[in-house]
Amino acid sequence: MLELWFPELNQSNLYIASIFSTFLLGGTFLLATLVYFFQAIKQRWIGPNPLVLESENEDPVEK
Repeated sequence: MLELWFPELNQSNLYIASIFSTFLLGGTFLLATLVYFFQAIKQRWIGPNPLVLESENEDPVEK
């Protein structure tokens, strides 16, 4: 859209880098969202990790 208003931006390195970084940032956000939702679904179906729960519930050994 910007190249319609500013045709000289079409070949600049800053314009190319901004387009690349926009897609990279969007892809990173999409990946983080997918990982978050898959972890939530897994925890709902399987339940929490029992090893983590056992280590949290143990009392520290006093010496």
